[in-house]
Amino acid sequence: MNYLHRHKHSILLVAILTLALVLRLWGIGFGLPYIGYYIDETVFADQSISFLREGVSDLSQWRIGNLYSYLQAGVGAIVLAISQINAKDMPTYLEILAAENIGRYTIGVPYPLPSYYLWGRILVAVMGGLSILVTYLIGRAEKSELVGLTSAFLLSVSSV
Repeated sequence: MNYLHRHKHSILLVAILTLALVLRLWGIGFGLPYIGYYIDETVFADQSISFLREGVSDLSQWRIGNLYSYLQAGVGAIVLAISQINAKDMPTYLEILAAENIGRYTIGVPYPLPSYYLWGRILVAVMGGLSILVTYLIGRAEKSELVGLTSAFLLSVSSV
C-alpha cells in the first residue's frame, strides 16, 4: 500500500499514456491495403518516397517541420529495407492514379505495400503519445502534478 501511495502519480501517468496509445492505435489499419482516405497521409507518404528516391536537401519545400519529414522518411526507409524493395520501385499515390487513369484524390486505391502506410500511421500515434508526455511535464512544471496529470488525461482522450 505504501508503494502505491508513493508512486500514485507515476502510475496514473503510465495509465494515461497507455490509454492514449491504445486510443491512437485502435483501428490503425483502417482501409488498408487501399489508400486515399486521408489526403494528408498520401501527401506525406508521397513526399517521403520522393525523399528516399532523390534525396531532398531543402525540406522547406515540403512546407512542414523538418523533424516529422525526416522521421517519416526514416520509417519508410526501414519498411522498404525489411521488404527488400527499392524506393525507385515504389509508386506514389499520384503515380498510381496516373497509371490507372483515375481522377486526382480518389479514395480506395489499392497500394502494393500497405505496411508503408501502416508504419507511417504508427509513427504519428507515437508522436501523439509523446506530446501527451510533454503536456504533462509542462503542466507539472508550471502549476502542479495534478494540473500536469489532468492536462495529459484531457489531451489523451481528445479527438485524435
